[in-house]
Amino acid sequence: MAGEKNDQGTNVELTSSDIVRTPQEVRAMMKEASWLCKVFSGQYNMRVLALPGEGAWTCGIDDRYAQEVDRFIRGEIPDLDHLPPGALKPNLITVRENDFYRDPVVEIRRKTRHEAAHGTHSDYKLLFEGARRAEVDGFLSSSYLLAKNGPEDGWVNAMAAGESVAAMEDLRAGYTAKLAEITPTISQQPLQLQFGKNAINYWLTGRDFENLDPRVAEVTDRVRGALDRFFAARSATDNSQVFDEDIWPIIRGLEAEEIKDEQMRQVANQAMEQSSQQEQSQGQQGEGDQQSQNQQSGNESESKSGQQQPSGESSGEGEPSQQKESSGEEPGQQSSEGGQKQDLGEQIKNELEQGGQASDPGDEGEQSVDLSKLSADSRERLRQMIENMSEEEQKQLEQVAKEKVDEKQSENLDKEAPKVIQMEKDKETGKYRPKIQASDPDDVKEAEAKLEQFQKEETAREVSEMAEAQKQAEAQAQKEKAERERNEKLEKMRQEGFVEKEEADYDEYKRLEAEIEPQYQDLRREMQRLFPRKVEVQREGYFYSGIPNAHQAAREVPVGSWKFNEKKNIQTSEEISMMVWLVLDNSGSMAGDKMRESRKNIIMWSKLCEEFSIPCGVVTFNYDAEILKNPNQPFSAPQEKIKSKLIQKTARPTGGTNLSAAVETVNTELKNSRRLFPGMHGVALFVTDGEPTGVSGEPLIEAIDELKGSFACFAFGLGEGSLEQQTMQRLLSMYFGAESSVVPETFEELPRATAQVMNPILKRLSSQLKV
Repeated sequence: MAGEKNDQGTNVELTSSDIVRTPQEVRAMMKEASWLCKVFSGQYNMRVLALPGEGAWTCGIDDRYAQEVDRFIRGEIPDLDHLPPGALKPNLITVRENDFYRDPVVEIRRKTRHEAAHGTHSDYKLLFEGARRAEVDGFLSSSYLLAKNGPEDGWVNAMAAGESVAAMEDLRAGYTAKLAEITPTISQQPLQLQFGKNAINYWLTGRDFENLDPRVAEVTDRVRGALDRFFAARSATDNSQVFDEDIWPIIRGLEAEEIKDEQMRQVANQAMEQSSQQEQSQGQQGEGDQQSQNQQSGNESESKSGQQQPSGESSGEGEPSQQKESSGEEPGQQSSEGGQKQDLGEQIKNELEQGGQASDPGDEGEQSVDLSKLSADSRERLRQMIENMSEEEQKQLEQVAKEKVDEKQSENLDKEAPKVIQMEKDKETGKYRPKIQASDPDDVKEAEAKLEQFQKEETAREVSEMAEAQKQAEAQAQKEKAERERNEKLEKMRQEGFVEKEEADYDEYKRLEAEIEPQYQDLRREMQRLFPRKVEVQREGYFYSGIPNAHQAAREVPVGSWKFNEKKNIQTSEEISMMVWLVLDNSGSMAGDKMRESRKNIIMWSKLCEEFSIPCGVVTFNYDAEILKNPNQPFSAPQEKIKSKLIQKTARPTGGTNLSAAVETVNTELKNSRRLFPGMHGVALFVTDGEPTGVSGEPLIEAIDELKGSFACFAFGLGEGSLEQQTMQRLLSMYFGAESSVVPETFEELPRATAQVMNPILKRLSSQLKV
């Protein structure tokens, strides 16, 4: 039964017989299910067909590739990588029309979600590849698929319900009922199937089945952490990797245990069959006349003397005496073994009957003996009987048992696994292998015809819906692209020291940086020539992503050392003992192109000094002087926000031109540095566009002369037109001296002018370092 809500919104329990729907209601529900399959799977081109009659819902794949998969499974081709991407992902969901007439809505939704989840998350290529690897490694494909199917089913449903509490509750309810049916008989199932179903139980409840086979419980404990990672995986690729690397290598040992169990079942069946034959023979003898009884009594006497006891083989071919002669065994020995098997068979039948299992196979043929109902003595006698077999008999028994295990596991797979993958016996090898199962062509054709007719009736609506869906998909893609680009930009801003609200400042900085890049590269190449670099090779561990030194690896790998990668540490040939101060006029008259080019000059020298480890400070001045960057602050460190400060502090120039305050600040900073680093060279580059305010005249000249007495000092004047430039030249010459004053012809020439002034200083310093 399943629950639905009545008109009052109250949950009611309905059975199939309670539900009556009209054809129109069924058509509407089928259309909704078709649409939900596409929505839940995220694949709007998913084919959804309603097949007539009874049957399971399936999530199918393109049968065009079935032949290639068969070739791969048989080992005729090495892989499936030549198939188109997604070739083995589901592209067809088939539903059953009858279910829409009788199933509760919640059941329809549950099936829809489950099949759609396969469409979203399953990749049957991974299943086929895993099954093939298992067979290559000497295991049964059915063992791999049976062990993986259970946890895979739980994972698919968990993924489907990840975004919906209601969906999770529906799926949990369904599996709770299913697992309740499984619990009583779980111990009788194949070990691999026990593991798979127990994995679902663990996913659902966090616990194991109480009556689980101890061997399955033991391997489950060993892979519990891997199961947690399996259920937490977000893709089929990650899911399969966890299973193949961390789960399958441990649980595959259950196959050998299952084969051993099946050997014991085969011997137990033989023993019970021999016991039954003996009972039947004794019953027939009791119906004869006295002479026959006497004769039989004589035969039994002879049998006890070891002359006519059956060998115990289940074939029953030939006379007992002939079997003894052909076997070459001593009569007494064969009689003893046959008696033991007959006695064991009787003991096993009694124990099975006491445990509630029939002791004969009935009309279905050979039964699967529940070993858990046998006593320890019976199981030990079965093991001893197997150990006492000849090597050839043991091999034959093992082969029969392996084939039986494969058959049983494949039968269970056909019931449990997705219907698109069914097991088929290979006529040449006798092994069961997975095979793509296509839907019945006639059923599919009929369903397609119905679908075509239905689509014709609602063509306009379908086209509108698809167009809207496409529009939304494109809009979503554009939105995601915009969000991705936005996030990338915000990350770049963060790396440069800007926050989101400073985006305009960041854009301005990047424009200035791009414009100054050619001049920066020219100056950088000149610095590399003046101050050549040396390369130090540092040895690093295996974790370093550098290029391995193949020759070193050949020497060290055999002795267990992996430290064969090398890392280049590039440094200048000599430490450049120099400090640079960039002094910028931030008065009101500097607004516009003057400030723009001055910013570019600051950026160029700050980047260059940082690259060559030259301390560089920045001072701005208007009414007073302010240190924008200390020499020990890295220009590019995001936490220092130097680039952001540069744009913001110079965005709105204002006030006067207090050059004296700037000179005093630089003089103090350079003197302090000289005390710490005797012999250090100092260079101060002043950029201004107007006559000094505040302290001027002789006191300012004396302050500048004091600065020039110990450090190189240059001034750059910015003026528009020849008259203003001439005025600036006279003014700067008066304060700094004609040899230390430069007035570029255009504002754009400022960075180049500063480079021309600095070039002789750098050459002289380079020459001193080389001496």
